[in-house]
Amino acid sequence: MDQARLYASDTTVNQDSPGQIAGGFQVSPVANCPVVVVITMSVPSGMTISGGSDFASSGAGLVSTRFTVRPGANIRDVRATVYSEDTGEKTVTADIQYWPQGHQDLNREIDGLSFSFNVEESVTPTASSQSAGTQASGGSGAGGFAFVPALVAAALGTLLIARRTGQ
Repeated sequence: MDQARLYASDTTVNQDSPGQIAGGFQVSPVANCPVVVVITMSVPSGMTISGGSDFASSGAGLVSTRFTVRPGANIRDVRATVYSEDTGEKTVTADIQYWPQGHQDLNREIDGLSFSFNVEESVTPTASSQSAGTQASGGSGAGGFAFVPALVAAALGTLLIARRTGQ
């Protein structure tokens, strides 16, 4: 995995603009197999995450997505919109797992990413955004913000190549 990034692209929630969580995932063009990625977010009580086809509710204040990233120059982008009924400082926590397709035993995890939002006004999804995507609300969270260092990604790529060539 050359890039595994999840971040809060818009941390202020108000009537003009709900919050945003975005990310990008990329596998090296020289890798021999696709990588499976699973993102799970814990949503505090009163908050809602809506992510179109990217994210689906797992219940109990959890929202998740699973997708496969193929080797090459293309970046797999994900995006989720953050709403809140309650004002104040709110935090969404995320965990990322990824592994070479067919090799879940080589699972890598990035745990405890947190995204803090300043909720200035109560904002809820409109009926149109509810029908356009899936949402989850509730749960509790705690927090941080992270980017997978290139060194870890390079090590995984080397491991994949070495495993494929039998070295």
